[in-house]
Amino acid sequence: MALAGAARGLCGRLAYGGAARWPNYYALGTCDSLQGVLVSGGARGAKTETKAEKKAKAVQKDEQQSSSLGGKVQQMMKVLEPQKVPQAKLSAGDLEEHKQRGKEFSRKKMAEHRAWQKALSEKLRLKLAAIEALPVALREHAASDDFEPFPLNRWVATDTPPIEGYYESKSGVNDRSKRRR
Repeated sequence: MALAGAARGLCGRLAYGGAARWPNYYALGTCDSLQGVLVSGGARGAKTETKAEKKAKAVQKDEQQSSSLGGKVQQMMKVLEPQKVPQAKLSAGDLEEHKQRGKEFSRKKMAEHRAWQKALSEKLRLKLAAIEALPVALREHAASDDFEPFPLNRWVATDTPPIEGYYESKSGVNDRSKRRR
């Protein structure tokens, strides 16, 4: 019995890891089996459990784990569980009206999409026509992509016009090419 008490003390330290906040459930399970072996008088003297006893022990262990976490895991699982949405009872007239609204919405969105595609195609067609209208010497340069970064001192569009003399009074810069707006 003294050996079993020592095992219980050792298992307590293993399971709770000293200053650890949450118990180590794997260590708790190991400690249960270790205490069972020590109490029964060794590995050969341990009684064999039936399937029903093992199942009952597993259920009890699961309940202990969930209660030790304050039920937060169960609460989270309840929130994540899909909930059944009650079906609205619609009359035949309402159902037909909903179908008509859906079809009208679909037609409207497709018309917007086609207008967007048409405008994009027109812009591309005009761009290619403008490139074709250029002299042969400039055509190749115009058709290539420009990966040059924008200049850092470029003028930035604002909602209001700049206040005359404000920037010069703050920084003393009079050269327009050096100042940023």
